[in-house]
Amino acid sequence: MTRLFLAILVVPILWGQGSVRLSDQTRNAFDAYMKQVEPQMGSPVLTQMPAYRDKLLKGEIVALPFSYRKEGAIASVKITDGLVNHWVGIMHIAGANVDQVKKVMQNYGEYSKLYAPDLTESKLLKSTADEFDVFLRLQRQIRVKALLGYTFPVEFNTTYRITYSKAGELMKVRSIATRIAEVKNPKKSHTEELEVGNDTGYLWRLQSYWRVYPGDGGVFVECEAVSLSRSVPGFVEKMVTYFTTNFPEDSMRHTLKATRDAVTGRKT
Repeated sequence: MTRLFLAILVVPILWGQGSVRLSDQTRNAFDAYMKQVEPQMGSPVLTQMPAYRDKLLKGEIVALPFSYRKEGAIASVKITDGLVNHWVGIMHIAGANVDQVKKVMQNYGEYSKLYAPDLTESKLLKSTADEFDVFLRLQRQIRVKALLGYTFPVEFNTTYRITYSKAGELMKVRSIATRIAEVKNPKKSHTEELEVGNDTGYLWRLQSYWRVYPGDGGVFVECEAVSLSRSVPGFVEKMVTYFTTNFPEDSMRHTLKATRDAVTGRKT
């Protein structure tokens, strides 16, 4: 009871109003993590997940922690003053092809419609043949267990560099957030921002890697997403459901489903 009482007092301060600065140590630790795992993201993971093929062909969306290959799979890796949240999602779209998925993925001006309510504004800033700069406004409701279902909104103005490439029939998409700015008070303004890297620490980094390839009368679509958030005090960690738990998995499933719905709607 004492721990619950303390959490009720501390959570709004830590997560609703308090701020923390992204340190060089945390930034470097995240970069080191990405240097280690990014070379593994160039090929499909389905060959390592054969047990899931039947579920995928029945229309299920599979979302797993990055360590799905091991016993006791976990979704987060603790680094210096931060948490790396790493998820893998995969689905099958029957009757579709790679080009149809590509058209949906490159329709950036419509993202706020396709991926609502997680996205509230989207804009293509500039593009070349295979590279795109995109603005997205992300929105999410944070749920706090200790406060019996209490929620509060967080919002981010983000920009991305998105690169497309092909390896035979495999289309690969690399999306790196080049700027993540937390909105100061989403209820009052969508443009007034906290200082980048000196905010509540819900989202400091976001990178995603898509793989799209034909198979079984349609296409398989894989998404591997890695994000960085602040570390969590131990006694609060079990009472707060935030980006480490509800956000990455829910967002992964929502994004994949919305993509499939859009592709299905485009089929002729």
